[in-house]
Amino acid sequence: MATDPSVTRAQQFASWATLQRGRLVYAPVRALSRRTGVVALIDQGLVSGINFVTAVVVARNLAPTSYGYYALLFAAILFINGLQTALITGPLMVIGPRYRAEQRAVYMNSLWIVQMLGCLLSGIAIVGLMIFGRYFTARLAAPVSILPVLVVITSYLAQEFTRRALFCERDSLGGIGVDIISYVGQLLAIIGLIVFRLVTLESILWAMGLTSLAACSFGILRMRLTMRAVRWADILATWNKHWEYGRWLMSGNLAHWAATQFYIFVVAALLSPAATGLFAAGRNLLGFTNPFLLGLENFVPATMTRRLINDGVDALGHWTNRFRLFSMALVGAYCLVAAVFAEPLIHLLFGSKYNGAGLAVPIIALGTFMIACNRPTMFALRAIGAPRWSFFANAIAALVSIAISFPLVQWGGIVGAALGILVTNLIVLVVGSIGYRREVRAYRLAASEGSTNG
Repeated sequence: MATDPSVTRAQQFASWATLQRGRLVYAPVRALSRRTGVVALIDQGLVSGINFVTAVVVARNLAPTSYGYYALLFAAILFINGLQTALITGPLMVIGPRYRAEQRAVYMNSLWIVQMLGCLLSGIAIVGLMIFGRYFTARLAAPVSILPVLVVITSYLAQEFTRRALFCERDSLGGIGVDIISYVGQLLAIIGLIVFRLVTLESILWAMGLTSLAACSFGILRMRLTMRAVRWADILATWNKHWEYGRWLMSGNLAHWAATQFYIFVVAALLSPAATGLFAAGRNLLGFTNPFLLGLENFVPATMTRRLINDGVDALGHWTNRFRLFSMALVGAYCLVAAVFAEPLIHLLFGSKYNGAGLAVPIIALGTFMIACNRPTMFALRAIGAPRWSFFANAIAALVSIAISFPLVQWGGIVGAALGILVTNLIVLVVGSIGYRREVRAYRLAASEGSTNG
């Protein structure tokens, strides 16, 4: 069918949200309440705070070499979770709010089946990579059994899905419940291992995996997710819609991972897993920014989408600019403190065995500040329906990172790796800003032409 030239970009965006065969009916919805946003940030503060404490506890009770392997495994989890965020939970936060109540259950149950298939494929891939690594890249292969790693990754992915889905459904208490079971339970289990002198890298992985599994089970029961009364046509329609939106996010997330987490593996390959532990300790010192930077995912994309639909692109721009100033002030204050007092903080939190990690912290702090500047822009691009700019920005940054990572690490060690991450974040900031201005201009032009034709 030919496109009607009188249709504005805003109308095209609304039409984009319509599933095949008329399953989804577009209707403007009210903006997400402040209460939901505040609860989401409190929840992410809880999660990130406990994650920070857990990282400190693990680092203090493991040798830097074992902690380096822990960091490598966590980077692998981030890689797989980036795919899930792009194809499942990211689109969920934008597509989910557009469903009417009577269609929401079918959509969520279909998406849950897609999620389980994704966990299965991820588990198979991880087993294959671990077997491959033990034969061909022994330095990067963690000395742990395959089973706990498999349990950690699959249960973590399922738990992340249920927490995001609960927040999308505005069940903030359910989302917090999932996180309390997972992260508080994880910390308590690790403390128990320390008390009984059972702490090893493998026992820590078991603690993480089993608590995530319990949290996922709670989320499934809370949402009443089921595989019954779901047709394959519904599952395929849901997947097609998520793929249509998420393919650009997937490419962008893969590129983002290559541009940032790639340095963890370069440090391990060129230096040692112990050096990776030092580098991870320096990065974890900036973990207090995560309550804000990661908490945005729980409500900002949905809020921006509703602001665009209800009030237009100018209102979206004003909201984005105000939020950017707020995030820069909040994150910038902490980054400044971390940069100035890096070495004393490393010694206080992680212990003397991590001395030297503070040299990289000021550079990492500047890169984190750039993320705070750019993240609202990337969310706005997703709301407009232009997630491809995330791919462009991160792809360019990834190519540059791959080209400069080995020389930088060979030259400067963990400081060189920190410089590489700084360059990465600068590239993403510049390309994202260019993309946002172009998309807003195109949106306004399309709306103006639509008004004239109308």
